[in-house]
Amino acid sequence: MSYRLPAYEHIAAIVPSYSPFGDQSAIISTDGLTSAVDNNVRTLIKRLARSSSTDLPALKARTAKLTNRAILQPLLLAPGLVLVPLKVRKPRVAGDTSTGYVNMHAVTGVKSTANKPYRSTLQLTGGAELPVLWSPATVNKQLQHARLALHHLVLSPELTDSPASYAAIAGIATKIIDVIYDLLNLKRGR
Repeated sequence: MSYRLPAYEHIAAIVPSYSPFGDQSAIISTDGLTSAVDNNVRTLIKRLARSSSTDLPALKARTAKLTNRAILQPLLLAPGLVLVPLKVRKPRVAGDTSTGYVNMHAVTGVKSTANKPYRSTLQLTGGAELPVLWSPATVNKQLQHARLALHHLVLSPELTDSPASYAAIAGIATKIIDVIYDLLNLKRGR
């Protein structure tokens, strides 16, 4: 049975986790709850990309070009879902992933921690905290790469063929139409 993915704006993080049954993933929601999922992180990212009709290799190539990074690019999958890759665990077995993804929009703070081997802790909406192996400076740099990519992919005319860009533009256009409609109704005296 396949796990039903939450709405994009309700995803705070997708992280790899170990369970008694082996390697799994956990989805942390914006209300602070964590759900265990049998799929690995890579599969969940592919499912999210497919559900938003996003060409994942093309998106990675674009963000790699924008951020000058060959690996660990931010993934702009939908409005409200900008996934930032972070090292969140040390793998027990070769081949297990150590990278999790946090939704840039769900990050409320980054702080240093003394809880070794972790060097920083991300504070997420809903009160959840996520330990990260990287320093706060590195985490903030990753978040900055995501902001840069988001800015360029949404605002650059030559790059607006991504589904995330179309959805963002469509949302703005809808609001503008609603405002015009309200103004016309006010003018008519309704």
